[in-house]
Order: sequence, then C-alpha cells, then structure tokens
Amino acid sequence: MKVIFEHQSNPSGAGFLVKEYIQTHFTSPYHFHDLYELILIKKSYGKLYAAKKIINFQDNDVYLFGPDFAHCFYNEKSFIEKGEKAHAIAIFFKKDFLGEGFFENAKYVKVNELLGKSTSGLHLTKTTPVIQELFSNITKQRGLDELITFLTLLSQISQLPQS
Repeated sequence: MKVIFEHQSNPSGAGFLVKEYIQTHFTSPYHFHDLYELILIKKSYGKLYAAKKIINFQDNDVYLFGPDFAHCFYNEKSFIEKGEKAHAIAIFFKKDFLGEGFFENAKYVKVNELLGKSTSGLHLTKTTPVIQELFSNITKQRGLDELITFLTLLSQISQLPQS
C-alpha cells in the first residue's frame, strides 16, 4: 500500500486543530503527516492499518499517532451496508504548540512520555466517559475553553493503559 503525505493546515493559529468527521465511511487514504494526531472513533468499526500492523478498531477507541506515522482507518463492508455514519473526532498538534520544551518540564512527564511512545502509534485502552465527553465538548469550543479542554484531554489520556 502506498503511503502519502497529508497536509493539515491550522487556520486558527491556535497551535492545534480539531476536526470532526461524520461520513458514510472513513475516506482518508493510507497517509502520514508532520503532526501528532489524537483521535476518538465515536462510531465505526473496521481495520486500522498502522505502519506494518493491521488491527481491528471499534466504537470509542482512542489512538495517538506521532508525526510521520503512517495510518488509515477502513470500514468493514458490514458497517457500510448498515447505512450508519462513521464518526470520529481528531485533534492535530505539534509537540511545541505551547512553546519549545513545554512538555519537558518535570510536571508534565506523563504527557511527555506518552508523546514519546506515540511515534509507533498507541491504542489508549480503557477510555472513560469523561474522556469521551471532553472529545465531544472540544468540537463546540473555541479560544481558551478549547485549549483548556485539550490540555485536560492530554492529562486524562496520559493516565490510561496503552497498547
């Protein structure tokens, strides 16, 4: 499978970008980008092509992909035939979106470790209703509220088991 570079622009200048996808099935090709991607699969199932692995994904899965990590989500035929909508919320960001070295501070060691591990992709297991609510809320927010929710999300997911 050929991998392509996918440019993610950030028109707001906020340092991170929130995108909500609601479509008949996921349509992104096998791709990589120069940003981190934190993604919640709200509604969908199928196969995740993650570098050299193929794994199943389902509703409420959360993944964190580091920069340059090739990936794509393909829906199972049975999901498409049901006529439901695939729904995901993705947040794209650079490690230094809060300034050079911000996450190297000892206070943020858990987040820094999480970002380091994401270079080979992470499935964040045992997500909580709080995490799911934060993802839903961030799609409706702007400005400081959006930033606070994103930082809260990073804090919450840094406490989760990873695989």
